[in-house]
Amino acid sequence: MLHGPLREVVSLQDLQLASAQDSVLSQLCTCIREGWPRTVPKDLVPFHRVKDELSCWNEVCVARGLRAVIPGSLQPRILAMAHEGHLGIVKVKQRCRDRVWWPGIDRDIEFAVKDCSACLVSGKTGPPTPPPLQPVQWPAGPWQHVQLDICGPFQGVPYHQRFLVVAYDLYSKWPEISSTGSVTSQAAMEFLDCLFSRWGLPNTITTDKGPQFTSMDFQTFLGDRGIRHTRTAFYHPEANGGVERFNQTLKNGVRAHLADGLAFSSALQRTLLHYRSSLHSTTGVSPALLMLGRELQLPLDRLRPQPPPLT
Repeated sequence: MLHGPLREVVSLQDLQLASAQDSVLSQLCTCIREGWPRTVPKDLVPFHRVKDELSCWNEVCVARGLRAVIPGSLQPRILAMAHEGHLGIVKVKQRCRDRVWWPGIDRDIEFAVKDCSACLVSGKTGPPTPPPLQPVQWPAGPWQHVQLDICGPFQGVPYHQRFLVVAYDLYSKWPEISSTGSVTSQAAMEFLDCLFSRWGLPNTITTDKGPQFTSMDFQTFLGDRGIRHTRTAFYHPEANGGVERFNQTLKNGVRAHLADGLAFSSALQRTLLHYRSSLHSTTGVSPALLMLGRELQLPLDRLRPQPPPLT
C-alpha cells in the first residue's frame, strides 16, 4: 500500500543484505550454481520457468537478465520507489521493466497504484486536452519550437507561487517551469531569459493570445532575438495542446505530492523529475533522452546488476 512519500530508498547494500537473508533467493542461488533438482521446490517454481535467464551476482544477489531480482522483504519499498512520482500503472511498469523483477510484479504494481491514497486524492481535474485540429509540424531537433503557457492559480500556496509560467519543448517534450505571483509580460520574459542562458534561442515560440504574450514589450523581446512568435486563438487553445496536456499532468502530480505532505516547491520539482525521466507516449522515449542525450539516473538504477570486475 502506497500512502506516503518515499522515506527510504533501497541501496545496493540493502539488496545484498536482504538477498542473503531471504531463504527463497538463497535456495535459488544454489540451484543456479549447482544445477536444478528433478523435483523443484514449490517456492522456486516461478523462477524455474525463467531459469535460463537467471544468474547470481554480488555473491548473494540474483538477476534476471539485466534486472535485479528483489527479495520479498524489499518489494513494498521498491514499489514505493517506482511510484514515487505518482505515475500511472503503465508508466510504473515501464520504469520497472528493465531494472527490477520478481514473480507477480505486474500484479503487485497494479494493486499498489490503485491503492495509492495520494493518487486517489489528486484524481483528475477534467477531460484530457484534445489533440490540435491541425497537426503541429514536428521540429527537427530539441529546443527549436517551444510552447509557452500559464498554469494556475494554485490554491493554498504562497502568493508568489500562485501561477506557473510553463515552457514545453515540442520535440523532446521536456518541460520547464517558473513560479510567479502575477501573470505579467515581465515574468514571462525573465523566465525565458533564464531558459535562453541554459538552452539557447528557439526558432519559434507558440503562445495563446493572453495579454502577457501580446504586449509590445513581449513582442519586442522576441523580435530582438529573432524568434518567430505564433499565437493560437482563444477558441482553439488545443492548438497549444502539448503544453496544455502537460499542465494537466503537472496539476495532478502536484496535488498527489501535496497529499503526501510535500511543500509546494518540492512537489513541483518531484513532478518535473519523474515526468522528464518517464517514457512519453508520443515519442516512446523519455524527454531527458531526447533533450540531453542521456537518461536521468533514479534510485532504482543503482540496483541494476553489475558485471564482475576484470581480473
